[in-house]
Amino acid sequence: MASRLGGLAPHTIAVIELLAIGEPLGMSELETITDPAGLEDAEAQGFVQVRQDGRRTQARLAHPVYGEALRQSLPRSRLRRISAVLAGAMTATGARRREDLLRLGRWQLDSGVPCEPALLSRAARRAGEMFDLELATRLAQAALDLGGGVDAGLVLGEARFRSGRHQEAESVLAGLMPLCETDSELARVASARAHNLHNLVGDPGAAAAILDAALASVTAAGPRLQLLGRFATMKVFESDPGGGLSAAAPLLDSDDDSIVSRGCFISSIALALLGKTQEAVSVAYAGMNRHRRAADVSQLPEAQLIGAVLGHSAGGNFAQAEMDAATGHQACLAAGDKEG
Repeated sequence: MASRLGGLAPHTIAVIELLAIGEPLGMSELETITDPAGLEDAEAQGFVQVRQDGRRTQARLAHPVYGEALRQSLPRSRLRRISAVLAGAMTATGARRREDLLRLGRWQLDSGVPCEPALLSRAARRAGEMFDLELATRLAQAALDLGGGVDAGLVLGEARFRSGRHQEAESVLAGLMPLCETDSELARVASARAHNLHNLVGDPGAAAAILDAALASVTAAGPRLQLLGRFATMKVFESDPGGGLSAAAPLLDSDDDSIVSRGCFISSIALALLGKTQEAVSVAYAGMNRHRRAADVSQLPEAQLIGAVLGHSAGGNFAQAEMDAATGHQACLAAGDKEG
């Protein structure tokens, strides 16, 4: 790659380096931070392709290997400078697309310039939703170090336990408890800790104690339902489907799609384990529909199919169980959701 770049003009190399770090870039923003002659030359030399993406004209490198080779060879100081240029350009034009937030957060982090912890926290959450846990960890840690508080710490803790670093996750999440100022924050932290300790660390006693303490303190309706959802999930995993079904019942009456979908997820599994196979399938499919409308996308809607697969299997409908299992499996593969 170095030999191919050796004969190019500096303004052409600058375009290629910008795309190596930031591709794809809209032509409008790229033209504001590069020399138009360099962009034309890079395209004419076969390094850059310009294509239409909906209503947006975008440029990217002609081959992925170009970007990979350049990213590995660029000096750290140049990476910081390019990242600062890209972050400045996107800030000026506005991060309009969902993926723009993630890119802006990464560029600000790589540039070394002062960052807004709230922006880094949102970018970290988006990275987690896209199952890029390494980037989510980097962004969330930076946000927490800059005073991002509970929001940043939750993303960091979740990224830790989803990456298999369960004890590190508990350390991060436990440290957030004194920072919680609202019922919502306390419920979110307690629920995350209980999940990690119960399902991953294998300490159900500690998980139950955390939930009991939170339920004794939290009075707001929504946060209490979140805690009850975690309690219900634990009951199902403890082979008490009846207890799980009872605990999940209040969630189904909520107006919040996220809470209802959590209630459906737990209830469908519990119903299948109790032998109520057709009801389990119906609740699972209803849960998937509500899940698609929910704001929380930390879990794929297709996760609801677990209850449907169990229901179909318990009822002897193995062909449909296989179809639903394959649908859920393919969705997780496509999204990069290893746990799912």
